[in-house]
Amino acid sequence: MITLRKACFLAAVCIAISALCNNKAIAAEGPENVIVQNSTDENAALRTVLKSKGNLMGQVYRDFDGDGDLEMVALVQSSAVAGKVSDGSGSADMVYFVDGDKATLVFEKSEDDPLFYKGAIYAAKVKNGYIIVCESDYAATESLSYEWFINKKGEIKILPNMMMHLIYEGNNQFTALYSTYDMEFDDDMKFGIGHTWKNYDFYWNGKQFVEYGGKKISVNKLKSYTGGKKIVKEILAANSDYKISSIYYRNNGRINVNLKSTYEGGYSYRNVTLKITKGKLTYYTDYRLESSYGNTPLTRATNEGYYKKAVKIKGVKVEYPE
Repeated sequence: MITLRKACFLAAVCIAISALCNNKAIAAEGPENVIVQNSTDENAALRTVLKSKGNLMGQVYRDFDGDGDLEMVALVQSSAVAGKVSDGSGSADMVYFVDGDKATLVFEKSEDDPLFYKGAIYAAKVKNGYIIVCESDYAATESLSYEWFINKKGEIKILPNMMMHLIYEGNNQFTALYSTYDMEFDDDMKFGIGHTWKNYDFYWNGKQFVEYGGKKISVNKLKSYTGGKKIVKEILAANSDYKISSIYYRNNGRINVNLKSTYEGGYSYRNVTLKITKGKLTYYTDYRLESSYGNTPLTRATNEGYYKKAVKIKGVKVEYPE
């Protein structure tokens, strides 16, 4: 990776020098297809196109269609919203795609919809194009991710809304936080209490998002992996009031162990996330969850609530292990 970056930098320098000598602006075909010469001027020109549309609240620049010129996807705050927002967050209600001097409205939120956070936009380079992700102010304790796919021709496709904080992990892999109330259940109540957040994993197959669905496996199967017996023993010893209720294996090597404790009048859940690499089982620390701040690999892999077989987001394919 370092060698590639150095090579791209040297190539960019040569192109820039050549451009200066010939009094021309030339595009560099680097990893992100970023304009080397006059990029500041080009960015400013793209932003100018949106002046009449409202306040610019966040943007990303890429050569999405491979024509050698930058395009821009931007969050814009319309005049209808500008007078209502005072803190500068959650303040954009429109998404624009700007190509040259043309601005295309990609998405506009209705008056009652939650707004996009200021600056909450990024571009992920994936198979066959880019995915644009924007985060909206969905509720006091959670948000909602909006996505658009831009192919190599610059054509835009609206994707299904994902869960909160969709993060690109590289190599077409994504994670998103699932918000629910599943820490405890009372026998007299039909819903859970205790707010929990859990990461679910997805990948982009070039056409759509695919969720890593879970296949139920037994405790004996878990023990059959290298290090499995030791880990099962440690989990049960550290959670003496809990029993293993279900275990889900996923194709990306994640294993979610659900634990259930039953008491008079109700029951509670917690979970431990593991990963398997070449047949060896280890604890998995999710850096975005509160449990990642524990003192041991086990506590850092433990969280409240329980993992589902799959979240099953509308419009998203689910892939289960064979």
